[in-house]
Amino acid sequence: MKNHILIYTEGSFKLGLGNIYRSLSLANKIIAKKKCEIQFITTSDESVSDILKKNGFSVVCKPNQDKAFDYILENTPQVLIIDFLGINKDLVREVKHNGSNIVIIGNDNDANLFADVVVNAIIGTNFKNNSHYKNKTLYLEGTRYLALRDEFTTNRYSYKYKSKLHTIALLFGGTDQSNFSYKVLRDLLDDGKDLNYVLVLGSGYKCEDEIEGLIKDRGVTDNVIVLRNVTNVAETLLDVDFLITSPGTTLFEAFCLGLPSVALFQNENQQHVFGSFFMTKKYEDIDNISDYINSIYDGYNSYVKKVKELEVGLGENEIVENIIKFIKL
Repeated sequence: MKNHILIYTEGSFKLGLGNIYRSLSLANKIIAKKKCEIQFITTSDESVSDILKKNGFSVVCKPNQDKAFDYILENTPQVLIIDFLGINKDLVREVKHNGSNIVIIGNDNDANLFADVVVNAIIGTNFKNNSHYKNKTLYLEGTRYLALRDEFTTNRYSYKYKSKLHTIALLFGGTDQSNFSYKVLRDLLDDGKDLNYVLVLGSGYKCEDEIEGLIKDRGVTDNVIVLRNVTNVAETLLDVDFLITSPGTTLFEAFCLGLPSVALFQNENQQHVFGSFFMTKKYEDIDNISDYINSIYDGYNSYVKKVKELEVGLGENEIVENIIKFIKL
């Protein structure tokens, strides 16, 4: 066996980069617990492989899923971690029959039948925390089993409520496919509130010229800070009073901090997965975004009580322990 662990994950402008950063977080936590060799494999474009490489990991790039699994079968990892929705069950079955242990994250099709461990923090869980076996497969379900970056878990509930709203952050993932960074900032500026704004733009965001034009046209250069390539997101978020984001990893990271937040659906898939889940909304259903934000901020005590009930990320150690038990050095 040439690799202890192979992680297969995908990201793109359309898919977003949540899977990529989640996989990186998990890989770092595994290495912190048990020194081993971890390699990534992806069919995503060069920008995704660059993110993985910049985080210190070896990356194999293949043109399609079949070629990726050819490589996996040739190298027979002790553990294959798959963080990708809709993985082909026949390919997973073949890897399992070839002798690898399989961990599948964020997937709800029959490929899960061939896994040793399935981690579904969101999909198909109704956001209820649960750990159980089905046949020989261990299922870890609910927001308790989210893999979060250390910068968030070490700052759990560090947010300090100030009673008055001063600064709002906008962070819509690596690509922001619906261009909410522009649309929401425009709407907030239209409301004329005396507030400050921090825009955290992802590496795949393509509409920065529109943002710059809006800021210049409205004469708000002193009120709007635009950040790119932020290395410590938690530190940035702990300096603001409210976050507007997309349903996904960033929303739950904000929950971990205790930061009041709302998430706007970027696509139909997000709306299907999250439905009416706490603090997720359709952009078009919000009559006045400033009034909506204030209603959440003013009800902070009830907000944070609900957040704590979700136990976001508290089961990370269980995930890691159930992976490293398969590794033989």
